[in-house]
Amino acid sequence: ILILSTMPGSSLPRTVFPDWDKFVHLAEYLIFGFLAVKSMKRITPISIFFIIVGGVVFAGLDETWQSFRPGRDASTTDMVADGIGFIIGSMIASKGDLIY
Repeated sequence: ILILSTMPGSSLPRTVFPDWDKFVHLAEYLIFGFLAVKSMKRITPISIFFIIVGGVVFAGLDETWQSFRPGRDASTTDMVADGIGFIIGSMIASKGDLIY
């Protein structure tokens, strides 16, 4: 994720759809959330809560990092897509493995 965030804006592909990147953000953070939860030994509601908070904080730091790259900017809507993707990925990964 950080490697993609480091790329300058001029190296990113241009498309016909102006908001296509929201789907990319959602997909990459969905995978990130899934892998984050699957890396845990015990999956409890409190651990899911903290991993989601950590993922959303990471998304904010990632957007801030992008704002320092030429041709890139920080976007609240990108961060929302990141957070939604992370939450969905976390929930998919924890389904059936949650210990109460």
